[in-house]
Amino acid sequence: MPLTVEAVDTRTASEEHLRELHRLHVQREHDEKPDDPPVPWERRLAGWRRPRADADLRHWVAWDGGTALGTAGSYAHATQNLENAELWVWVDPEARGRGVARDLWTPMFDHLEADGRVRVDTFILVDRPEEALAERAGLKRVYTERLSRAVMAEVDRGLLEEWVAQAHERAAGYSLLRLDNPIPEEYVQRFCTVTNLMHTAPKEDAVEEDVFTTPEDWAEWERSFEIRGVDFHALVAVEDATGHWAGYTAIGRESSMPWGLEQWDTAVDPDHRNKGLGRWLKAALFLEIAERYPEAQWIDTWNADSNEAMLNINIAMGFRPYWTGSSWQGMTADVRRALGA
Repeated sequence: MPLTVEAVDTRTASEEHLRELHRLHVQREHDEKPDDPPVPWERRLAGWRRPRADADLRHWVAWDGGTALGTAGSYAHATQNLENAELWVWVDPEARGRGVARDLWTPMFDHLEADGRVRVDTFILVDRPEEALAERAGLKRVYTERLSRAVMAEVDRGLLEEWVAQAHERAAGYSLLRLDNPIPEEYVQRFCTVTNLMHTAPKEDAVEEDVFTTPEDWAEWERSFEIRGVDFHALVAVEDATGHWAGYTAIGRESSMPWGLEQWDTAVDPDHRNKGLGRWLKAALFLEIAERYPEAQWIDTWNADSNEAMLNINIAMGFRPYWTGSSWQGMTADVRRALGA
């Protein structure tokens, strides 16, 4: 039977087809995090059936009859950063060498070009064979990121308590505000504004427009949290004299995957740095969350390799490198021509 490639709309596709797509995603995720249990099928299905409206997320699947041999996908923000898209391709190891990836590229690039996405990037773990393919495709390494993992039982909580205690001197004049989902309506706009401090983090050589979180975007995130069973917890550093939100940190936990937590963004306003706010925020939230979720075995975080200040905090907390990967970026037309897609 000849290989067929089709676009899959996860909102309406049959569960039979989505289970095959799920199987490929489990393979891909295991390749990146071999120590982790797989994402449960029910959790994946819930997110696929009701995706965020601000995310243009597409899937293509290569079929051999009813068996999925590979998948490609693209992600783009629906209303911002309109020239860029992220993409990925995964082929079942048992189906490699049959040109599956090549067949998946064509419909994906048809969509990207029709949508005006003139620049693409893809993420590859360092020292993997895919890096050579990226170079042949005309992509350039533009951003390197490290996934670090801290084993909860090995974190020095006494040290974190010291950081919290020191904040009363170094960060005198600031207080911490606790936020959980759903964030009270009177705080949403200010929370969106403080999250945009992440644009001060290193971008290295990546070419992209800053994507600013809006209240509408945040409403989509909270709807997604509810669908996927995500508990969201944040702390905000507030300057007492002005009420200015000077920094924040956030941690996420999925009820269907209680073994692991995710340390999400941490950012401090450049005008309020060198006061220990970053250490205070991260230490205080970690201590709270560790007490709240004793079943969690580890917590993961991601940082640009060039973000020395945040890496130093994470290393001191007990985070250790799990893997390092890079974003490879290039112009859509150049990549398509090089791949013969």
